[in-house]
Amino acid sequence: MESRLRFVLSRPRSVLRDFYGYFWAFQRKVRTNRGVFESFRAAAASCPTGKRLGYDQHVVAHSNPVNLTSPEEIGRFDPRDYPVLVWLARAFEDGTTVFDLGGHVGLGYYDYRPFIHYPRSLRWVVCEIPPVCVAGRQFAAEREAPGLEFTEDYNRCEGADILLTCGALQFLEFPLAHLLSGLRRKPKHLILHRVPLGDVPTFYTLQNIGYSYCPYRVQNKQELLNSLAAQGYQLVDSWRDSKEFRIPFHPRQTVNGFQGIYLRLR
Repeated sequence: MESRLRFVLSRPRSVLRDFYGYFWAFQRKVRTNRGVFESFRAAAASCPTGKRLGYDQHVVAHSNPVNLTSPEEIGRFDPRDYPVLVWLARAFEDGTTVFDLGGHVGLGYYDYRPFIHYPRSLRWVVCEIPPVCVAGRQFAAEREAPGLEFTEDYNRCEGADILLTCGALQFLEFPLAHLLSGLRRKPKHLILHRVPLGDVPTFYTLQNIGYSYCPYRVQNKQELLNSLAAQGYQLVDSWRDSKEFRIPFHPRQTVNGFQGIYLRLR
């Protein structure tokens, strides 16, 4: 008890920040996290009583999904996405069908278009929840968006040349390798961006996304690479940004920089 007290007193700022994050900020601030769990279900079971759980909520259908789930404006390029531009442009030399997993209302399609040449035969298929697909189709109808499609079906990844995902893997109940293992024709290119990866064993937490709470996976990086290698993919490049991911009272699970990975099918 005495040693624990000395430890607490030696880091008062950190302890105060953790108390603030755990007891006050979690139910008031977007992208705050609470708890460390061994499974998606356990994280879901920790949802505060009476609060919404999961992305797919009726409130999305009656609001602007762009404002609900993303701070970006359509067509506003984030400099952190430059590695995606590099490898997407290279991948277009080898195929023209993109499966954009968790691509929202087509943010990537609009953001990257001013910087790289889209092939005439481009098919950019965004996989999202039903209300976001509806909003995405409405946005596309109001803009010139040739080749942009929306689907709720993960199986539409079958036959795609490029699988792109930016900030979505951590919210899926299943690992990416599970999706790939069910495909007869796998994508030749994987571009995974803004993924929280760590050196500790894979764990889950619960995140406040504003209108709801979602289980959130932080995967062990080597585990992810091994699972994709087992599906026939070879690591080509990786990158990291400066975004920090913290969970109150769990300093070992801190993620110092989200990561990106580009892999190619052998």
